[in-house]
Amino acid sequence: MGFLNLLVPFLATWFGIHAFLFLLQRFLNRPNLPVGPGSGPEYELLPTVSSTNGGQSGPGTTSKPGPSSSGLLVKPFYVRFSTTGLNSFFFRLGNSPKLAQFWRVWYGLGVVFGLLAMIVGWALLLYAAFQLVSVAVVALMNLWPLGPSESKTSQDPPLVNKFRKREVVIDTAATTSISGNSGESDMVLIPMIPGVTLPLSHLPYYLIALLVSGIVHEAGHAIAAAREKTQVSSTGIFLYILYPGAFVDISSRALAIMSPIQQLRVVCAGVWHNVVLFAAAGIFLSSGAFQFSLQMVGWKQMGHGVSVVSVAQSRQG
Repeated sequence: MGFLNLLVPFLATWFGIHAFLFLLQRFLNRPNLPVGPGSGPEYELLPTVSSTNGGQSGPGTTSKPGPSSSGLLVKPFYVRFSTTGLNSFFFRLGNSPKLAQFWRVWYGLGVVFGLLAMIVGWALLLYAAFQLVSVAVVALMNLWPLGPSESKTSQDPPLVNKFRKREVVIDTAATTSISGNSGESDMVLIPMIPGVTLPLSHLPYYLIALLVSGIVHEAGHAIAAAREKTQVSSTGIFLYILYPGAFVDISSRALAIMSPIQQLRVVCAGVWHNVVLFAAAGIFLSSGAFQFSLQMVGWKQMGHGVSVVSVAQSRQG
């Protein structure tokens, strides 16, 4: 029943999305347009205009973006909206004379952070792998102990001690070491699995956070590429099954002819924007500004004491 409670809303949501886009397509009176190899049901609802220099300008060139265009790609459990309307915005922002020195220092810091984060990330992954192996070894040793136990007698066969019925007594030490609160809190990486380690009621907040962080991440790549005089081909957002995200299409040829430091500025810009967003969100939440902004719009915290939701009226006579 629990699986059906998840599957039915998921399928109903995607059915509604595809039905809405199908009706929108009929309303716009546009035929299905294949947009790639394969025979799957994929089509574009909006026209796509290819610019003469979109995304093909290399470092050192100052070509301006071409005409704006947008497109919507639809596949089963996949929707992607792309546009070239933001190309000029990123081009002007990355090449603003007033911000030239700021972008140079800003994305230089991004390169430094990216290199440090790569080293720290590898160390954390190795430590997390060591923790997982340790937990697995402890679990196996509790299931199949290697040494003799106190209940073993000299008449017992050699395998009786290793494969015996477990008693009802709870081994608190073993439980804590495997799945207790202290063991779980000591883990460096905890997988976020909806319904297992993450309450299903929190899932919408995580999806919104993924979308916002993805947009900020890709904006960093776009601005850094524009700063290196490499034009963005298109930008957009997508929804794949449950995962919402954003993307920036940058010419791989233009990236290949950049210098190594230019490539690092573009590549490290996304994660640098994410860590700055994380720091800003942490300050915003810990300083009380978030609670104050909610109180300004009438929100009140009701988590203390007893709250009266409604009062039933007693019948007279």
